[in-house]
Amino acid sequence: MRGTEVSSKPASTIAGWLQLNELTAGQCETLLKLAPRSLPGTGQDRQVPSPDGPALWALAADCLSETLPELASDILRTASQTRVDFAPDPRNYPRPFTLHMPVDGQVYVSCPLAGTPWDALTVAHEFGHALQLNCCSGVQLPPVLRETAAFVAEAVVAGALALRDTPLADPVCRAYARRTLTDLGPIAKRLRAALACPDTPYDDCWNYPPARQIAQALTQGDRPLRTGIAASVFRGDAQLGALVSLLCSDAE
Repeated sequence: MRGTEVSSKPASTIAGWLQLNELTAGQCETLLKLAPRSLPGTGQDRQVPSPDGPALWALAADCLSETLPELASDILRTASQTRVDFAPDPRNYPRPFTLHMPVDGQVYVSCPLAGTPWDALTVAHEFGHALQLNCCSGVQLPPVLRETAAFVAEAVVAGALALRDTPLADPVCRAYARRTLTDLGPIAKRLRAALACPDTPYDDCWNYPPARQIAQALTQGDRPLRTGIAASVFRGDAQLGALVSLLCSDAE
């Protein structure tokens, strides 16, 4: 699962999903129409060894601290105090997830690894969720805003690696491009179809295209927005509707 377990009452239809995220169908359509930001190619990957889980966790923390220095103390706390399991029982926990432990107040991450460069993005994604939970513990955030934090973390790690002399850079950047094109291609198409029918039953994948577009706009391209806005996503200060309106007007 790409997402945390801290949520408001789940939506049952596309209309409920829009209300939960405080978005209108028009805002969502406008956001989906934004031109994709520049992405690396998605050709054949070179086979390179992937670092282990703790090394990738430290990499995510390093890249985020470098890009978002205003969150440095929160990133350090997330890196050092989050309970992370990189080898959960695949029968019970086949997919990664992040949640807040209400009993002891800790954040727990279950993050199975595949031993490929894709692991860097999987770990970054869950680090983004964990960072947001540490920044605004107990606050109920709309699901699109939760996924935005995770996608910003992915983008930051991919972007930072692209500037480093490491064999991991090329395959991770290509993996990021594939993930992005999937979210803004076939998954976005499913969301557009649902927007035309308010009673369409809820699909968790709807959160990915708008979150991916927001993360792209905040971190990529020739005119990225100031990092303070990205930091506000992690702190839970960002109002989703206002953020979408800002991004759409900035793209015009």
